[in-house]
Amino acid sequence: MDDSRLQNTIVRDIFKSNQFDTIDSFYSASEFLDSTMDYNLFVIDLILPDSSGDVLANKIRMNRPDSIIIMISSISNHKTISLTIASGADDFITKPFDPNIFFIRVKTHFKNRLLLNEIEDLNRNGAYTAFGSRLGRFG
Repeated sequence: MDDSRLQNTIVRDIFKSNQFDTIDSFYSASEFLDSTMDYNLFVIDLILPDSSGDVLANKIRMNRPDSIIIMISSISNHKTISLTIASGADDFITKPFDPNIFFIRVKTHFKNRLLLNEIEDLNRNGAYTAFGSRLGRFG
């Protein structure tokens, strides 16, 4: 989600070139919040016309705790980045970004999410391990 049509097109093209077929673009937080679609991955610009990306990330995180939220922005201030991640984003990528690195980071987040889901399944099924108990401290 980005208020820039060009940036939305760039992100869409990155996903399409990597065989992602279902991609929706929104240009404002309100447009997204009015949507009834269910998503696993959110790419959100920090600065939107009707909200800030970190506020939107926090709302998404409350409703979709297992989703992957990647914030993008041309702002590269370390304090802003750390506050954005603390508000619920999984990652922060500064613009302009390399398409290959962008997609590798997306894939890494999907792999991590799958691994966490496997560990949670094992823990629910009684296969609780010392490794799992250590991970629980960070969740």
